[in-house]
Amino acid sequence: MTLAAAGPAQAQDEARVEAAKAFGEGEKAFARKDYALAARRFEEAYRLAPHPNATWNEARALKHAGERARAANAYAKYLRDAAPDAHDRSDATRELDDLAKQLVLVHLVTPGFDVVLLDDQRVEAASIYVDPGRHAVEGRAGEQVVRAEAKGDPGTTVEVTLTAPPPPAPRPRPRPRPRPRPRPRPRPRPRSRSLSHPLLPLRLLPAGPPPSSGSAPASPPSPPPPPSGPASTPSPSAAAPSIPTRPPRTTTRAATRCAAPTPS
Repeated sequence: MTLAAAGPAQAQDEARVEAAKAFGEGEKAFARKDYALAARRFEEAYRLAPHPNATWNEARALKHAGERARAANAYAKYLRDAAPDAHDRSDATRELDDLAKQLVLVHLVTPGFDVVLLDDQRVEAASIYVDPGRHAVEGRAGEQVVRAEAKGDPGTTVEVTLTAPPPPAPRPRPRPRPRPRPRPRPRPRPRSRSLSHPLLPLRLLPAGPPPSSGSAPASPPSPPPPPSGPASTPSPSAAAPSIPTRPPRTTTRAATRCAAPTPS
């Protein structure tokens, strides 16, 4: 925690050192009557370490440099930031009153804008002093830009109101596509209980009723009738080889030889 807190504190100390250096350079430039350089150094000192004294000296340098509008805005800023009992408050009020008679005070009414520009310069305050003449006012709200013009005579006050356009209508969101419903998986059909187990041998049973005990065995089934169509010639390889048969011998000739000759 101590090391983490030491970082910002050290950065602030370094900023104060740089601010003191810039403030000293501004005093030297003011003494040399280089008021433009002195105003830049006082402005840099305020940026590094904001303090009303830097703004007071910047306003004096700008007035001597002939920058009436910038000097008036610096005096007005000093009166906003300085304490009520500040030593230079009365002098700053008098100087601002004298400059206001030569300038135009523009009140900006710009609700809803992120950035407001006056003559291409960003404006932080709601009121700003400008030289007499025409001035361009621009308000930016995101990508939308609104422009107006401020014009007035010396010692007058002009109010410029910028109306922010309505925000663009939101784009319609695309409708989500319906998700396809998952198809139900087909349920497996239950197997019949009459089927045999795949690992056991299958035994065929006779189609007829089982023989009763003590009765004669059933006759074999009759062969199927021959097909009605033309008979097919069996292939030679399928037919069984025929065995030649020898005709039986007759005893007629032998009997004739054994018979006695008849008398003539």
